[in-house]
Amino acid sequence: MNRMKYKGIIFDLDGTIGDTMGDVVPSMNSTLRKYGYPERSREEIISFINNGAMNLVRRSLPDYVDKTDEPLLKEFFRLYHDTYCSHCCEETSAYEGMSELFERLKGKGVKLAVLSNKQHSQTVMVTEYLYGSDMFEVIIGQGEFPIKPDPAAPLHIAKLFGLLPSDMALVGDSNVDMETGINAGMTPIGVLWGYRDRNVIEEAGAAAIAADPKELGRLLGLSIDNKW
Repeated sequence: MNRMKYKGIIFDLDGTIGDTMGDVVPSMNSTLRKYGYPERSREEIISFINNGAMNLVRRSLPDYVDKTDEPLLKEFFRLYHDTYCSHCCEETSAYEGMSELFERLKGKGVKLAVLSNKQHSQTVMVTEYLYGSDMFEVIIGQGEFPIKPDPAAPLHIAKLFGLLPSDMALVGDSNVDMETGINAGMTPIGVLWGYRDRNVIEEAGAAAIAADPKELGRLLGLSIDNKW
C-alpha cells in the first residue's frame, strides 16, 4: 500500500529538474543577432521566462520594436523555436540528486509527471534527454492546454493518474508554479536551486520550500538516509 504523503507529483522543468539556460540563452541571442537586435544577458532572459515561449520572445525583443506586430512575432518565434530545438540538449543538465529522488519516489509507487510552459515537443525532448523515456508517466508542455498558472493541465494529469488534486503536489522554482498548484488544489512546493529567489516563491504561496533534493524528498514524504 502506498503510504507516501503524496500519491502523485508534478514537476516543473526549467530550473526545477533541469538547468536549461545554457541552451535557452544562446538560442535566444542567436535569433536576436539574426535580426540585428542587441543580445540579452543571462539575467535578463531568466527574468523573462516562465510564461511561455511567445512571452519570452516578446520580452526579449528590444523596446523600440513594435511588439504588436504579429507577423514579426510569429516569424521571430519560429526562428527561435527552430534554433532552440537544434541546440536544446547541448549545455542543458540535470540537477544533481534529482534522478535518485525520482527513482525513490517511483519505488514507493508515486506517479510522476512533468509540466512546463516550454513548447510540448521541446519539453518532451529535454525531459527524455535528461531522464530517459520511462521516468515520467506524463510529460506535458505548451500546446494542448493553457499555460501555467491555468489549472487545466495539472487537473488533466490528476485525472490521468486517477487521483484527487488534494493527493498531489506540484513542485517548481517559480511563482507561476506555486500559483498553478494553488489553482489546481494541489500542494505547491518550491525549490531554491532554480531561477527565482525564496521571497518570490514564498510570496506566491509555497506550502514548503526545499534547499536541495534531499530536503525535497523529506518534504514529499521520503525517509532519506545519509548515504544519498
